[in-house]
Amino acid sequence: MTLIGNFSIKQRILLSMLILVVCIAGISLTVMNGRSATANSPETAMEERPEPRVQIARMFDLASQNRKLALIAVQYDPRNSEYDLISQPLSSLRPQVEQNLEELDQITQAFLASNLTVQDQNLINRVTADHRTFVEKGLIPVFEAVERDQFDEAKEVFYRQMEPAFARYRSGIDSLEQRYSDVAPQN
Repeated sequence: MTLIGNFSIKQRILLSMLILVVCIAGISLTVMNGRSATANSPETAMEERPEPRVQIARMFDLASQNRKLALIAVQYDPRNSEYDLISQPLSSLRPQVEQNLEELDQITQAFLASNLTVQDQNLINRVTADHRTFVEKGLIPVFEAVERDQFDEAKEVFYRQMEPAFARYRSGIDSLEQRYSDVAPQN
């Protein structure tokens, strides 16, 4: 009899399971190693870079989220009849805005680092300036007024300064989207 013939059924099953686990682990390591080698190749890096249209859409999405968070902050006025219906705590809004601003900055920097034409560079510079105005003259002052419980001032800033700044920013984003929807994808 062979060596395996001397094992009980329980031992044979355990040995089979052990061999199976070792084989699966070996295959997994081989596949993972192969993927990491291709992930470092320049071709893969170019393929993984988001399309400008995706970056532009994400930039607008983040700015829109910040605008909505500012609107929610303005609603925290105790005189607001729907004040009790707000489920999100006021203290959670500003960190979300700051996180969105950080991500937006990263996307903008990546966009600026790509190969841009002079026209694209001018357009993204305009969009960046409009966003800075939106943040500095609208978003930040709204949150500062809310934090001081000056809700009338917060509403005034929101509607008179932040909304027009956001409209200019949106116009710039629309121009960028139009520019990149006209450009055929490169293969």
